[in-house]
Amino acid sequence: MTNDPRTHQDPPQHDSPGGTAGSGGQTLKTEKVQIERKVFTLSLRENPRGRFLKVTEDVGGRRDTLIIPSSGLEGVPLP
Repeated sequence: MTNDPRTHQDPPQHDSPGGTAGSGGQTLKTEKVQIERKVFTLSLRENPRGRFLKVTEDVGGRRDTLIIPSSGLEGVPLP
């Protein structure tokens, strides 16, 4: 995650019980990146099963979310 002026960082937060199914846990770091008309939210999260990256794409009010477990991030070059 970078210091690009198109990004926005949110502080870490804890989810309340009954949050989004399957995502639970604690948010360690969140950044938002706008590319053309799309806004991507990247959240590094952790729950009792481990760490994972939650990527949400928002285009005109329509959201798609992808959950990537930490094992799926191995070998991916991150700055």
